Amino acid sequence: MPWFSEIANYLAREQEPLKFTGNDKKKFLKDVRRYLWDEPFLYKQCADNIYRRCVAEEEIPGILFHCHGSNYAGHFAVSKTVSKILQAGFWWPTMFKDAHSFISKCDPCQRQGNISKRIEMPQNFILEVEVFDVWGIDFMGPFPSSYNNNTTPFHLVYGKPCHLLVELEYKSAWAVKQMNFDVKPTAERRMIQLNELDEFRHMAFENSKIHKERTKAYHDRKIIPRTFAANDQVLLFNSRLRLFPGKLKSRWSGPFTIKEVKPYGAVVLWSHDGSEFVVNGQRLKPYLAYTEIPEGEDVSLGEPPRA
Repeated sequence: MPWFSEIANYLAREQEPLKFTGNDKKKFLKDVRRYLWDEPFLYKQCADNIYRRCVAEEEIPGILFHCHGSNYAGHFAVSKTVSKILQAGFWWPTMFKDAHSFISKCDPCQRQGNISKRIEMPQNFILEVEVFDVWGIDFMGPFPSSYNNNTTPFHLVYGKPCHLLVELEYKSAWAVKQMNFDVKPTAERRMIQLNELDEFRHMAFENSKIHKERTKAYHDRKIIPRTFAANDQVLLFNSRLRLFPGKLKSRWSGPFTIKEVKPYGAVVLWSHDGSEFVVNGQRLKPYLAYTEIPEGEDVSLGEPPRA
């Protein structure tokens, strides 16, 4: 039964709907005033005072395809697609919702666009438990060439030479004699300072954890939440096309099937030849199933089903 069967039966044969009491009755009588039955079609008076034919559910995919996905449609967004449907003289209650769902599953539309900051992966921070527990290195550059100017990149950046510490000699006995001739009180004070240092480390760890949790929450609040699972279909962004873009060539390849989702944003994919490879999850986006109507197939928009 089409969605407008109760309205058509009421206008054609004055047959009341099943739920014709209370607020449902008031709403139905209010809505039915804007419909016109001209056998065998039902028309709806839209906001621009133009009557458009109401279509059944089985006709909607064909209309959406011809107004969005065909060669002459142009793959426009939701508003433009609905505008074409209205210009063609069709109407149904959930046009915008159905158009959005259809466009989100359109294969050519899913292969458009670029990677933005909003589709980054969630932040994973690192906490240092012990001193020198985690070593890191920062890369800087590019630096100006130091050829024939007798200087170093460090001097070009900071304006002073770099001195690396090679060896440090600490004469503990000499320092004890100079600063404090009594070794026992000095050792006791040093033990107290070491115990106090453990407390400092504990507080520093807690403060660092709180700060990084806030930083992660601030970062993740600005990105689009995405979750991947095994056997999901995804599209892979080809970053090489950023440097060498082809004319009218999509930057998204696939679809690929996810084999495994690893921690910290790594995702294992199955390739088309059966092999597997690991990519960054930031370069992926979900691929929705797409049901394509073959080009040249006729979609009947004639006799609607009897109400």
